[in-house]
Amino acid sequence: MKTNLFKNRTVIGVISIICALVICFVLMPFFNNLLSAKAEIIRAKEYLKRGTVLSSDMFEIATVGKYNLPPDVITNVSDIAGKYLTADIYPGDYLLSSKVADELQTAEQILTTLDGEKVAMSISIKSFANGVSGKLKGGDIVSIVIAEETGFIPPELQYVKVVTSTTQTGQDIDDMNIADNTDAQNLPATVTLLVNEYQAIKLAQFEKQGNIHIALVCRGDNQNAGDFIAEQDKYLSSKAEEGGTDE
Repeated sequence: MKTNLFKNRTVIGVISIICALVICFVLMPFFNNLLSAKAEIIRAKEYLKRGTVLSSDMFEIATVGKYNLPPDVITNVSDIAGKYLTADIYPGDYLLSSKVADELQTAEQILTTLDGEKVAMSISIKSFANGVSGKLKGGDIVSIVIAEETGFIPPELQYVKVVTSTTQTGQDIDDMNIADNTDAQNLPATVTLLVNEYQAIKLAQFEKQGNIHIALVCRGDNQNAGDFIAEQDKYLSSKAEEGGTDE
């Protein structure tokens, strides 16, 4: 009886020693390495407002503990250059991929980034056909067609970004269910465009004449959308240098 008891205690003791050795020489080093592991991340040097176009000088490289870092934390500053911030961040904040977008698309995102360089301006959609048959969405790139005897597209309004299109009741089309658009009251009555001051003046003049048609150039999520706007901005800049946009 005593012999069996001794043997059982011996077995338990050996198992305990083995477990202790495993903890000391396997598990502890593993957890120590895990806790001491470092990673380089980027964090904000200053307060950045939602809608800010990001650049490398807004961030600093910081070495932090890798343990418990969010899986979508951004570690390379080159990954964010030229992109847009979709939420406010503060000095010392990590930058997460969920807070960065290639392009602002929703009306709320665009309107909260207005800084005076460009403005949001609405024009009337006189008829169903004038507004691309109710198909316009926020982020779309459109051309403004002036339907006079010959018809033409003003070069300063060749590529313009749509912020949103809105019904006569004030509801944005992008916020509505597709089924709602079958009601005539829910068809777009205006379209809001992102333009500079000179373009806004031209739009007001053409709006007064009542002969505006809208032509869809490309959907906003098309990879060429940014190229069209860049081309339009380049034209406007060149005309401003020449003094051609002065009224």
